[in-house]
Amino acid sequence: DGPAVTDPGVRAAVLAAKDRVSRVEGVTSVTTAYDAADPRLRSTDGRASLMLVDVKRIESNDSATVERRVDAIRDVLKGSVPGATVKVGGDLAMQRDANKQVSTDLLMGELIALPLLLVALTFVFRGVRVALIPVLGALVTVSGALLLLLGSTYLFDVGGYAIDVVILFGIALAVDYSLLIVSRFREERGMGAAPAEAAARSAAAAGRTVTFSAFTVIASLAGLFVFGDPLFTSLAAGGIVTVLIALLAGLTLVPALLGHWAHKAGASTRLAADQGFFGRLAQRVQRRPVLVALGATAVLLAAAIPFLGANL
Repeated sequence: DGPAVTDPGVRAAVLAAKDRVSRVEGVTSVTTAYDAADPRLRSTDGRASLMLVDVKRIESNDSATVERRVDAIRDVLKGSVPGATVKVGGDLAMQRDANKQVSTDLLMGELIALPLLLVALTFVFRGVRVALIPVLGALVTVSGALLLLLGSTYLFDVGGYAIDVVILFGIALAVDYSLLIVSRFREERGMGAAPAEAAARSAAAAGRTVTFSAFTVIASLAGLFVFGDPLFTSLAAGGIVTVLIALLAGLTLVPALLGHWAHKAGASTRLAADQGFFGRLAQRVQRRPVLVALGATAVLLAAAIPFLGANL
């Protein structure tokens, strides 16, 4: 908002800033609009100019170095040119800001989601102890998936979006699978089964449903590998890892906790298979399986038609 780029005071301030940036660790070269005649280094109205800062190559998964280097350059350039707004952009700056935002959003999301989830499940099961089981399953799933994801970064690059997928899938699937097994456990207890027997039957019966669901999700996510794009690969890897951990937690941790807390889990009356909306829907589907399959496939293909014109 002050003098133009050609002003001697602006020139002196920019060159002084260049000198300070050049001494930042990892910076290899700095080019300003006063060092090169390239017209792209300054705006056509003469009110703005670019400073190009080159740095040593940083491994894509070395986020600590990226953050340290970007912050150091921003600190040096902040307020370096009186009357001017100084902004630091570029791939590294975007990567640093994205990582920071993802970390903040994930923490905030968990701080909001998990307590609300616990409150909702407490009302569903009429008890805190049983409500804790799906929450514990979600925590174990997310933690385990993040550990596996961390290990995979030593083998190949993993995008920051994979973390979002781990949190979203981890909480959603772990709670979903836990609810199926807990509901079946309560029904078995309602029919008079002992805690150990009820846990075994629940893992065997609801476990088949959970396993089929998990591998359906895995098969769907595996399609993202076809594109060969790092973003899609990261989404698929994060999702598949999370689904596998959610499946293992659902088949082992949840039945174990139910067996231990059986006296707090309560019992419920088992509904007949043809009762309820979904029971009736399943019966209709089973009466005309081929017709339903063809109709569902047609809907999916119609929804996919716009993707034929996608430009990645």
